[in-house]
Amino acid sequence: MDSDAEMDSLEANLLNKFRSMGTTDKDVLISQFQDLLGFQLNPAGCAFFLDMTGWNLQSAIGAYYDFEGGQESSLPSMSLVSDVTVKESESIPPNTSFVKTWRVQNTGKERWPGGCCLRFINGVKMTGETMIPMPQLASGEMTDISINLISPNVPGVHRGQWRTYTNTDTPFGDMVWVIITVQQGLYTVAESQEMHAVSCDTASDNLLTNLNGNVQSNHLVLPSIDEEMGCDESETSATGLQLHSNNGFNL
Repeated sequence: MDSDAEMDSLEANLLNKFRSMGTTDKDVLISQFQDLLGFQLNPAGCAFFLDMTGWNLQSAIGAYYDFEGGQESSLPSMSLVSDVTVKESESIPPNTSFVKTWRVQNTGKERWPGGCCLRFINGVKMTGETMIPMPQLASGEMTDISINLISPNVPGVHRGQWRTYTNTDTPFGDMVWVIITVQQGLYTVAESQEMHAVSCDTASDNLLTNLNGNVQSNHLVLPSIDEEMGCDESETSATGLQLHSNNGFNL
């Protein structure tokens, strides 16, 4: 499909939406403006374009795209490469601290200007921070951007949307997401490690008990705790077991 056909399709889609959006409430207009743009613009930016066009939603959308068309060639470029930690819809216990890391790349031809940042724009924030400073990446360079978050108390799927902005408050590049599933009954990393250590100690005790009652020959092949329980050698050797057969040979 050529660019003219794409533009016609976009305009037709917007017109259909405009027909069902008859309101003069400014807060509602701002919310509708954001929804039509896929939350690419914060409420203050939406209010600016709406106020400039007499709070006419259709005119404000047109003014925004006119502005974006003129600015596009001078804006930085940013692409999301991958979710390094906490993949989409990953399960996390309620009220649990975690770190979300995105890997992003400067896909433009120029170095990013100073003062760029990643900002929260929509959804569930999960943090007290509202922005993360971005480095001045050269063309083609990648970097990891991390933020400390806390999962909500309410079970279910929770989403937070973030986007990069220039120092002149202009959005650019891909939007990035935090999407998690809060689920009751899950163990945190620390709890899982503690349970693993306890299970390894229990396996060592059980092995010693079985050997004391059942060793009949110096040809006995011992089961491997490391293989059966996934324990490190250091975990099993730390018990200080010195096993012997009934004939006095070390096993």
